[in-house]
Amino acid sequence: MMPKNSIFYLKEKASQIRTDIINMTAAVGKCHLAGPLSSVDLITALYFSKILKYDAKNPLWDKRDRFILSCGHYAPVWYSVLARVGYFNPKELINLRQIESFLQGHPSCLHSNFVEVSTGSLGQGLSVGVGMALGLKLRNTSAGVKLDLPADSESHDSSEVNRNNIWVLTSDAEYQEGQTWEAIMSGSKFRLGNLKVIVDTNGIQIDGLIKDLMPLGNLVTKLENFGWTVFSIDGHDMSQIIGSYQTALEIRNKPVAIVAKTIAGKGVSFIEGKWQWHDGELTKEQLKTAIRELGEIDSENFHD
Repeated sequence: MMPKNSIFYLKEKASQIRTDIINMTAAVGKCHLAGPLSSVDLITALYFSKILKYDAKNPLWDKRDRFILSCGHYAPVWYSVLARVGYFNPKELINLRQIESFLQGHPSCLHSNFVEVSTGSLGQGLSVGVGMALGLKLRNTSAGVKLDLPADSESHDSSEVNRNNIWVLTSDAEYQEGQTWEAIMSGSKFRLGNLKVIVDTNGIQIDGLIKDLMPLGNLVTKLENFGWTVFSIDGHDMSQIIGSYQTALEIRNKPVAIVAKTIAGKGVSFIEGKWQWHDGELTKEQLKTAIRELGEIDSENFHD
């Protein structure tokens, strides 16, 4: 049997997740596609390799890590991963965006207990993540924590045990917003070693290419200048993804950002790299083409 943390296993799961995304969005009609498809490998690796601490049968487990999907419109990929790791039956995926469904178009903590915070207003997720990381850092420190450590301090004494990490997935367009950079400054100021941020840099946003609309420059250098530890990776290379996540867990004295270069719409040829598919509606022929390209993996939950 293939080890469940093997690269081959993770790639197989990623293909399954992409197929889920295509099927569930086709069932609902017009929906977000490019971002969910670009981030599949990043979220798949986080959950299926058990980098993230969670208990699918006990979503409110006290020792869990927190995951925040700051780019809430990526919900289809997250829902698929959650279903495939056991949070709920994958047959529920067909209910995406249905009235009263717990699978709202953007994650809603009012509809499901596995959502830590409702997201969808871009730029806010990282700020919430900073607040959670700070709160957990305080809670996990037996005698309080000194929040104004000198900038050159490497101290992370044994009393400050980061039992709970906060993982935040952000889209690159969120770094066009001032609130995001305020959160970045705060993460550095309070030396939040339990804060791990993944940046899905697929280069698109709802109305065009980021480089044309509001260029970000060298995001890696900027984050480093703000006092973060930063890794730059290929967001579709499972070995690089797992390696960066494992290293991120070893860093406790400052926040970590993993800047992952991805392809919008990864896996479906007519969607790849096209900002017009930020959201869209598949025709029947496009659905067939997409499923064929992805290998027709486990589609029975969506078709009679």
